[in-house]
Amino acid sequence: MTTLQTYVHGKPYSLPRGRYAPHVPVLDRLAPTHAVVDLDRERVDAEAFVARIDRACSTPA
Repeated sequence: MTTLQTYVHGKPYSLPRGRYAPHVPVLDRLAPTHAVVDLDRERVDAEAFVARIDRACSTPA
């Protein structure tokens, strides 16, 4: 059972405003993509890592 919180004089608390107001969560607009380098399965040196990411970013979707 939820009770209504009130001030000492009996008026109910007002809703939070400004920076404390409840906000709609931000949705990620990018679709999830595959992993370019799966570090759990393979270890690559820094040059190969950057080269794979550059190649993945430069290919058209």
